[in-house]
Amino acid sequence: MGRKDYYAVLGIPKEATADDIKKAYRDLAKQYHPDKGGDAEKFKELGEAYDVLSDPQKKAEYDNPPASYAADQFWGGNMYNNDFLENMAFGGRRKARQPITTVGFTITMEEAYKGAHKHIQYDRNKIVGQPTICVSCGGQGSIQQEINVGLGKMGVIHTTCQNCGGRGSYYPTQMETKVLEVEIPKGCPEQLQLLFKQSGSEVAPNQFSDILLVIDTIPMDGYNRDGQHLLRTMTVPFPTLILGGDVVVDVFGSKYKFKIDGGTSNKVTRLRGKGFNFQGKAGDLYVQLEPDIPSHLTKREKELLNELMKQEHFNLTNQPH
Repeated sequence: MGRKDYYAVLGIPKEATADDIKKAYRDLAKQYHPDKGGDAEKFKELGEAYDVLSDPQKKAEYDNPPASYAADQFWGGNMYNNDFLENMAFGGRRKARQPITTVGFTITMEEAYKGAHKHIQYDRNKIVGQPTICVSCGGQGSIQQEINVGLGKMGVIHTTCQNCGGRGSYYPTQMETKVLEVEIPKGCPEQLQLLFKQSGSEVAPNQFSDILLVIDTIPMDGYNRDGQHLLRTMTVPFPTLILGGDVVVDVFGSKYKFKIDGGTSNKVTRLRGKGFNFQGKAGDLYVQLEPDIPSHLTKREKELLNELMKQEHFNLTNQPH
């Protein structure tokens, strides 16, 4: 089976920037999210592509894979050994390589803001037979290579066999479906990483890989996020923008009231501490006000507006040039 073209999955060129990759993923994830009636398989494939291409190390290895890498070593229930993640998970104290399966998962803007309880279904490998000697290393767990050390002399180095992970054998497996119960914390940051030990594929009898869940947020109409800051666009009646008054902004059921001055136009109001609040550290809420212009007017409303247009501050013919 050939390796997936993750650039084609996201519809981007190979020279795409990190911002291009993120934007392409977010736009497509919003389109294909199962909660929005989208294609679950396509959505999973998008997550696979983003998980690899958004990580500089994985992207570099994907773009220039070592000859020893399997075609499907990236994602999809396969173990991806990453020294940085291993050190992070075990505080740099564990010497043996611990397999880690990285899983990308997206949540809605509301779930990130308020927190949520999620059930995440995934597939993992389960051992179903006795071990088989690894043909790549002959059961040694390492591969011997000769290198030129200079002055016509040759040396020998031993590298861990990538096929069996240094065990000298591997087990036949079959796929099984499991479910992770995940508590999404209130104010969940983008790219939050949660480690679930012994939840991934079985690599030896009763020994399972860890799962690293990487959480991202789907864009939403009227909302955007910048780190822990939340940007909310809302409409208000245009007389309120002209005369001033109280405005109430609704953010996923939480209502915040503030006052605007008369003559407000394209003004952004900042409400401190009302953005994403994660573990007591809160961003700000920025509210962009836009005029709510009715598309249908009564006869009386049209008469009043025509009368208003004759007044000093609304008559364009009286404005200085």
